[in-house]
Amino acid sequence: MNEAHACKWRCKGCGRLLGIVEGNRLEIRFARGHQYRVALPATCVCRNPECNTLNELSPGSRVSPAK
Repeated sequence: MNEAHACKWRCKGCGRLLGIVEGNRLEIRFARGHQYRVALPATCVCRNPECNTLNELSPGSRVSPAK
């Protein structure tokens, strides 16, 4: 993934990192080395047990630049 054009997708409830967006692709990584690249749109529930917010991401949605 080209970090120069990547953006962070964060939970709208708690701010936890959900994935990295580049163009119309989303990269998701979590425990035990699982890693996925999926096309947008995407929907997920935050894995933070105190949050559990439903998050939706569509092409053109606002996300913060990756640093």
